[in-house]
Amino acid sequence: MRLLNRAGRDVSVRTFGVDTSVAPGPTDIGSQRVDASPVQSIGLPAVMAAVRLVADSIAAMPVKVYERAGDLDRQLAEATQQYKLLHNSPNLEQSAFEFIQDVVSSVECFGNAFVLKTIAQGQVQELRVLSASRVTVKADAKGQLTFEVQDGADTKTLTSREILHVRGLAPFGGASGVSPLTLHRSTLGNSVAVQSFAGRYFANDATPGLVLKMPQNLNAQQAEEIGNQWNQAHRGLVNARKTAVRGSGAD
Repeated sequence: MRLLNRAGRDVSVRTFGVDTSVAPGPTDIGSQRVDASPVQSIGLPAVMAAVRLVADSIAAMPVKVYERAGDLDRQLAEATQQYKLLHNSPNLEQSAFEFIQDVVSSVECFGNAFVLKTIAQGQVQELRVLSASRVTVKADAKGQLTFEVQDGADTKTLTSREILHVRGLAPFGGASGVSPLTLHRSTLGNSVAVQSFAGRYFANDATPGLVLKMPQNLNAQQAEEIGNQWNQAHRGLVNARKTAVRGSGAD
């Protein structure tokens, strides 16, 4: 049996040259730049909504596998293992919708999705999406790919026989796609910084920091104790507008 695309043509395997798919660094604008990781970026509501919209929309479309029926026709290959895995259920824990959702989310966030094949008796029995942050793609001079997978303190080197690699956009070429979140890490970092600042600002009742001035000299331990007491009594929304009382001539 041969796999066919929607046009009825045989599916060909892509090969890649030397990896040049590392996202370039942002323009250096000085030490004030804030870079966000993909994990931080996905915490932004707009980013999460965009990723989920794309992932849910694609996952809602069923994956169908066809086989050739004669020279010019094709038919659904419902009895094949490929159809059962991709259309019905890729593993015991996930539906096909959840599986495709994970694949697309990984591509949108990291630029790549890596699917581990569980093989038994020469046939793929399960498909599971790996965390893209644990996988590094290597390509030799002939374009052959290997995948270094972090497994705790160990690193396993797998081939395309064990890993199905779904590559995202690679505008610079290379064996792996570029993470959109990494590519725009400075822009997203600014949004993360604004969100973090706003949280701290309103948690302190939008009150700027202050200085407690004591008439006598304090050692480091005494100053820390007084500062901690003040913070426990007056910091945060719950303690907002509480009356402050300080003795010993403190300002």
